[in-house]
Amino acid sequence: MHLLNFYQRHGLYKLSSHPDLNHFEFSVWLHTIARSLVSVFIPIFMLKIGYSIQNVLLYYLLYNILDVPLNFIAHFLVKKFGAKKIMILGTVFTIGYFFILNGLGPNNFGTLILLAIFAAIYDTSYWVSHIYIFYEANLKEHLDSGRSVGSLQVIRRLGELLGPGVGALILIFFDESLLIYASIFIFLLSIIPLFKLKHVNDIPKKSKQSFLKFFSTPGFKKSYFSKGFWGMQSSIESIIWPLFIYTLYGTVGSVALIPIIASLSTLFFAKLIGNFSGKYAEKMILVGCAFVFVVWSLRLNIANPIFYYMSTLLVGIFSLFVDIPLDNYMIGISKNSDTLTSSTYRNAFAMVGNIPLFLVLYFSTYVFETGYYIAIFSVLVVFMLGKLLKYKF
Repeated sequence: MHLLNFYQRHGLYKLSSHPDLNHFEFSVWLHTIARSLVSVFIPIFMLKIGYSIQNVLLYYLLYNILDVPLNFIAHFLVKKFGAKKIMILGTVFTIGYFFILNGLGPNNFGTLILLAIFAAIYDTSYWVSHIYIFYEANLKEHLDSGRSVGSLQVIRRLGELLGPGVGALILIFFDESLLIYASIFIFLLSIIPLFKLKHVNDIPKKSKQSFLKFFSTPGFKKSYFSKGFWGMQSSIESIIWPLFIYTLYGTVGSVALIPIIASLSTLFFAKLIGNFSGKYAEKMILVGCAFVFVVWSLRLNIANPIFYYMSTLLVGIFSLFVDIPLDNYMIGISKNSDTLTSSTYRNAFAMVGNIPLFLVLYFSTYVFETGYYIAIFSVLVVFMLGKLLKYKF
């Protein structure tokens, strides 16, 4: 009840007056809090248990290899049983993931593989289904997709703002087990609002489009490839960069600051950027890529603690200049296609670039420097694709 009251006071960015969307927002907010309590610390847990950075990279490689094909199984399950049930299924698998993580011991590679399997099932089930519901709601209610994407970003950032700080305090004063059980409890709470969804189109009516037909639609190939390359940059920022900070300072607090700073920056800018992401999409993507490119280039050359955290703030802000227009555009073009297929390919393309990324990093001698160069390369590719894209709504 206290969480609901807090959300109602601070969740000021409702997608619409439709009650289903308010329940959906509240569920996503709770889910984000639960995930962000632990997510940034997962590679840190593995290092503290005794796994090497190479082992951690192997885990993420396996996870992404499994994730890409499982998106299409999630597509089938949503069509068969409905998005709401598969969203709940994804949440159940992430709860199972955290139970397994709590029992992870040193040199237990069988458990590490099991973690990768559960992570991939969670990611595909939850993300394909909940992005489908979001797309459908936008199209059904004729919402301004830029505003609603910005609003959903704000809701996520409100959750991500609370999670890491609380998670760090629990780790400092208690232990990993309490943190994991707290996360599981909030995941269970996040399921409750989903039972109140009554009017959203839960089971898709359209038949699945073939790969060739889907990507024959103008703009699809370029936008989804942009999502794929941008996903590589995002993974380096969310996984490799915190690992670098931890190896440098060796404290949980130093890592917890990263998502808190990133969330603070996006919380204030997401709504504003969403309002303009339709009219100025092309320019926003180019500006975002240019600034993120500069930040990654400076990270290669500046060794200063204040700059490290300031750069997190800047990447958090200017990533929105790419994320929101891309998602806005995908919603806009999905109305001429199949929304479930759109959400499936969106998640698959966001993950597929991580396979070569973590493969290269696994065999790299200089993991962090290599990751930064890959981030620079991926941002340049998105910039070039942005020059070619015409975002018209």
